[in-house]
Amino acid sequence: MTTLFHLIAKDKSPEQARVTLTSLLQFLKIAPVDQNTIEQALNLPYRDFEDAVQMIAALQVNADYLSPIKTNAKPPGKSPGGFFCAPTGVPYVNMSYL
Repeated sequence: MTTLFHLIAKDKSPEQARVTLTSLLQFLKIAPVDQNTIEQALNLPYRDFEDAVQMIAALQVNADYLSPIKTNAKPPGKSPGGFFCAPTGVPYVNMSYL
């Protein structure tokens, strides 16, 4: 959420970022990250540690989908981190396949 806030604030305004995130929180649930999450992520063979943390956090809460915000995302298609881009260009992982 911090990256999303930054991107919206940079493109629009901090106030618009607050409004957008407040709206998103009406239907999104944010997975917590704690010491256990970090320790488990360190044991994954991911090259990108941030991706590993997001994957473990999603698994810990039995998430249906994982939608990381990538500032260096590739165009729609498969990205190097294993995330798939939806037709809108939003990356996601369907957790039911794991």
